[in-house]
Amino acid sequence: MAVNEAPTGPALKALMRFTSAPRPLLVEMSWEPYGLPFMIMERAPGSPLMERFKNPLAIGRTIRAMAALQARLHSLPTDGCPLPYDGPLVDRWLAPTKEQVKRFRPRGLDGPLRWLEEQAQIVREEEPVLVHNDFHPLNLLADGDRLTLLDWSDATLGDRHCDVARTLALFWLARLFPEAFTGRGEASPRVRELMGFSSLAWLARIMTRALSRVDPLILAVFRPVEEVGTYQAASQAAMFFSVVLGAFNAIFGPLIAELHQRGDREQLNELFKVSTKWGLYVSLPLFLVVALAPRQVMTVVFGVPYAQGAPALALLAAAGIVNVGTGSTGLMLMMTGKARDWLLISALGLAMNVGISWVLASQYGSIGVALGTLMAVLTLFLAGLLRVKHTLGLWPYDRRLRKAGVATLLAGGAVTLVRSLSGSGVPLDLVWLGTACLGVFSVSLIAMGFDPEDRVVWRWLRGLAG
Repeated sequence: MAVNEAPTGPALKALMRFTSAPRPLLVEMSWEPYGLPFMIMERAPGSPLMERFKNPLAIGRTIRAMAALQARLHSLPTDGCPLPYDGPLVDRWLAPTKEQVKRFRPRGLDGPLRWLEEQAQIVREEEPVLVHNDFHPLNLLADGDRLTLLDWSDATLGDRHCDVARTLALFWLARLFPEAFTGRGEASPRVRELMGFSSLAWLARIMTRALSRVDPLILAVFRPVEEVGTYQAASQAAMFFSVVLGAFNAIFGPLIAELHQRGDREQLNELFKVSTKWGLYVSLPLFLVVALAPRQVMTVVFGVPYAQGAPALALLAAAGIVNVGTGSTGLMLMMTGKARDWLLISALGLAMNVGISWVLASQYGSIGVALGTLMAVLTLFLAGLLRVKHTLGLWPYDRRLRKAGVATLLAGGAVTLVRSLSGSGVPLDLVWLGTACLGVFSVSLIAMGFDPEDRVVWRWLRGLAG
């Protein structure tokens, strides 16, 4: 019997420093008096890691934490490790398997066993490391960000790839037979929870998509096809703002879920502010050109017959900048478990768009439906913004946005001045307008100085541009 003995050798010392394993208090190698060797370890804090898999938003982060822990385990030194090493792990696993097949002769396993023996050479050359051999969520406790690995009875020296492969195989089996891993009756509620979240998210997405697509259909009820085509062209030109917000959502969406799961409200609020600010930085120069010179934009992009869609384009561009300027409100609600709230707000916005556009379309045509879309978008995203503020305490605006306001005023003045002096033809006029707007906006921001986080985002954008 060994009780509280000091560790000897690099391997045991490293394992004692491996804080993700409970400290052994008593080790009994004799088969007496209980018929098997046993070990008593200190009580580990935390709750079963499997509980975190109930939250769909936490699954990715939990698996990454597991992978990092398993990699740390495999990096421990093995010099002086008391665990025996008597050949490659694959041979140690195949030997008892062949014995069982030979003894019981189950039908259908001779062929697969021969295939395994033929393929064993691929992994026979191994670098022995400490492997757990039963690494899965049921053997892990979570206490905040700390994970504790339990059940070391199968630990040995062997191939790290086999250890990882066994973990992956257990995840695969858990998908096929969830009741065997979670207990009878627990799989169904998890599926219902995941399906409930997915259904709400899908319906909210449908609502917001419909809000930006239903206006041409309403216009077609009251106006000729030519006007509908012109309006559709204006609508396509205003899609840039949705593209910008979608790109930022794709980047920041996983971070929102991770920060919310960690309970890091301060960093989540900062992410909300920075993403909104940079969405405006990217979108405002184009908005100024479209809002102040919509006729030139429609003429250059689609041709002279489409110039009559200029007023609708200006209104739709205003709706787009509202979308960008309120930040990732919908995504923030979805990723923080408020999908039902966003669904109800989206339904309200869609209903407003249909109602207002229907009333205004007959008398005001494309301008009426564009105005209905603008009012619905204002309602949708301002309501979402207030809901984020009320439920999460997050707000995307602070004094740092004053620089964007100053740059917008200066760039807008430059566009107005260039418009008054231009006369070299519509395409060239638009080039001058765009150059003046982007140049003055960018120089103004640089002159006022970047915030610390702006330098990080700027380096990242330059990296994307090559």
